[in-house]
Amino acid sequence: MSEILIDQRDQERALILDYLKNSINTAVYGSPGIGKTTLIKSVVDEINNSFGQAVYVDCSLYQTANAVLREILLFLGSVIASKSNYDLTKRLRERTRKARLFVFLDHFENLKNNDILNVLLGLDFCVCLVADSPESYRMMSMTQRSRFVNTVKMEKLTDEEVTEVLREVTNLKVSDEKFRKIVEKSDGNLTFALNMLRSVEVNHGNITAIEQIDFCDVLPNKIPNMESSEILHILEQRKRLPSGELYRLYREKSQYPKSERSFRNYMQDLCRKGLIKSIGDKKGRFYEVIEISSKESLKHG
Repeated sequence: MSEILIDQRDQERALILDYLKNSINTAVYGSPGIGKTTLIKSVVDEINNSFGQAVYVDCSLYQTANAVLREILLFLGSVIASKSNYDLTKRLRERTRKARLFVFLDHFENLKNNDILNVLLGLDFCVCLVADSPESYRMMSMTQRSRFVNTVKMEKLTDEEVTEVLREVTNLKVSDEKFRKIVEKSDGNLTFALNMLRSVEVNHGNITAIEQIDFCDVLPNKIPNMESSEILHILEQRKRLPSGELYRLYREKSQYPKSERSFRNYMQDLCRKGLIKSIGDKKGRFYEVIEISSKESLKHG
């Protein structure tokens, strides 16, 4: 799926890379589910493979300056002992003294405050922010906004583009009529369309709920991102799995598997959204998908 989406977003990708190569802090925005994360991760890979060092941070999981600093340092291979932002910043400055760092803050609107921007910009890092709406950037101070003069808007995917991606990535046996209805209801949201397809499969081809659903009623923060969707799909198929086995299956299926620490954060996020439940503790923990009606299942992605 990533290759198809990246091909469809070739112009936006080239523009973002051009800004960053010239050390221009950049803000990217666009509706949920249109491939922002996939595109940004491809940019991160390009930077790491060609002209610099880039770190991707999912702010829906790491919402404070302290959490973001820790995630960056872990990526750079630092062993973290201190909990102080001052100490973490000092360590980060030492680790990046000889090389400029590119930091990507995805789901930027989930940050509890923007203190981390002052830290990253003060260290002279090149920063790329990614959010669902340009309104998210109004949280920044005027001084912070003045450092992000370039923005890239990602347009919604057309029905044809959504269809192209879904046909390529899914082997689900869904009739052309059902497929068309799902694409129309998705309104360009690829994540939502993919989850609807999976819900139809789980409900043995029942599409009644899809005909009733009003996409405008679907809350964006209830739609899992691609990483969480992979985990959720595994659980939908297996119903109940030990934590370790679920993580193993996730690593096998994911193109860019996260660390076990990040995996636990994804599981906590899915639990908060009411999509799964956690049973037991630590090494004995199981995860189980929550059985809900077709309509509610679709609304939650």
